[in-house]
Amino acid sequence: MPLEAILRTEELARRPHRPPDYETENRALAKLVHALGESPSTILQALADTILEVFGADSAGMSLLTEAGDRFYWAAIAGAWSPHRGGGTPRHFGPCGDVLDRDEPLLFTRWERRYPYLMDAVPLAEEGLLVPFHVHGKAVGTIWAIAHDERRRFDAEDLRQLLSLGRFASAAYQAMKLQHAEESRREAERLNRAQQLLIDELNHRVKNTLATVQSIAAHTFTSPAAAGEKRTFEGRLVALSRTHDLLSSRSWQSLSLRELLLQELEPFRCADGGACALDGPDVQLRPKAALALALAFHELTTNAAKYGALYAPGGRIGIAWHVTESPARTLRLTWREIGGPAVAEPSARASA
Repeated sequence: MPLEAILRTEELARRPHRPPDYETENRALAKLVHALGESPSTILQALADTILEVFGADSAGMSLLTEAGDRFYWAAIAGAWSPHRGGGTPRHFGPCGDVLDRDEPLLFTRWERRYPYLMDAVPLAEEGLLVPFHVHGKAVGTIWAIAHDERRRFDAEDLRQLLSLGRFASAAYQAMKLQHAEESRREAERLNRAQQLLIDELNHRVKNTLATVQSIAAHTFTSPAAAGEKRTFEGRLVALSRTHDLLSSRSWQSLSLRELLLQELEPFRCADGGACALDGPDVQLRPKAALALALAFHELTTNAAKYGALYAPGGRIGIAWHVTESPARTLRLTWREIGGPAVAEPSARASA
């Protein structure tokens, strides 16, 4: 059925209408303004209740366009249609969609003849008067009043008052959105605080564990012959601890490969541009990978300081890396030492 067959908008001006009741209208608006200040989260339902009362309608409510823009949902309903709150209609085939397409008030009669799915919205609507409302010049929803039988017929005064309330609907909608945004911000802050407490507790426990392991090592490697093993073991613990501190400062999200390298090289007074040259893109490492690489870089820098480029004056280390995407995302890193002591054949080999 074509839209024009169920529209009666032009009849509004021809029907007998009530004289304007500005006093009742002003009281209703004042009451709504007060409710808006007291409880923005319930203002949409307060608006629906007000339309029902002021118009003497059988049902009243507000339809809002979803974020996706494909549907309207009934955000607030008062009267006989209250059980349908939370329902809605398609954007491109429904009364609200037609109102937004024309961007003007429309009076419908027996709309289920055009939109069969509204047969399920009982009691059926004999008439429905819908008015669009706008935010920043864009129509985002409608407010409406419904008569479920012929005893109530809308007129020009109903249209005037509903247009007036439509302007308030815009302010109410924006206030509600602002409050939801503020509530979301506060909830995010609460979750961030809770997450930080958990991270702080984890950091505390890990540091205690590392300290305990270090104490055990100190009581295990007690003989003079084990002094070297003790230093090696403690050095590895320190490397883990320093990387742990870096990850903690970044909430255990990720860690820059360059930053990790500079941290491991720093104890040997080897800064980028000095005895070391670092060349590669910004690569963010996951915590597990960062901890594993921290130990590997610790072994390489320790070895370079004892036997390699950092042992000899004028020696240099060049570290370059890149990421390949095929066949799988892979980090390729090259560690090159220049100007170190001459390499000699080992005097002994470890047995297999």
